[in-house]
Amino acid sequence: MNNIIFLNQNVQVQHLLSSMITPELSMGKIFNILCELVSSLEDAISFMETVEDENHERIQSKQSALENAELLLKHLTKQYQEAEENGTYDDSYRICSDCKNVMTEGYCIDGGFEHYCSDACLEKNMTKVHYNYLYNNGEGDSYYTSWTE
Repeated sequence: MNNIIFLNQNVQVQHLLSSMITPELSMGKIFNILCELVSSLEDAISFMETVEDENHERIQSKQSALENAELLLKHLTKQYQEAEENGTYDDSYRICSDCKNVMTEGYCIDGGFEHYCSDACLEKNMTKVHYNYLYNNGEGDSYYTSWTE
């Protein structure tokens, strides 16, 4: 029974995400919005727990919203990865070459041969000195950018 509920929920989430994507609201922008929502909800829950808010319904409500936002992020990430594998992504995001996370900004190496979402992922694969050599004071094919604007 739980598998049926999960499959139905999965189809509903995919339909919701597909209907949200427009030229003005790319997959990358949706991803950024959801990341900001998750962060805000985590902060709100943490604050409410710190001040020992006695209204447990408010905390549960925020935790439920957080779970839903995380579910949307999970499905969106899966959709991104499938779109990249199929060559059908909308150019508003990339997949990190190291950790495989979705990224809407980060390092583009050798004109897109590799992408890294953070300094940590970049430095697992090359030194900052090597990156700066490839960057070549803005004249090279390696740079830091955002794909959502």
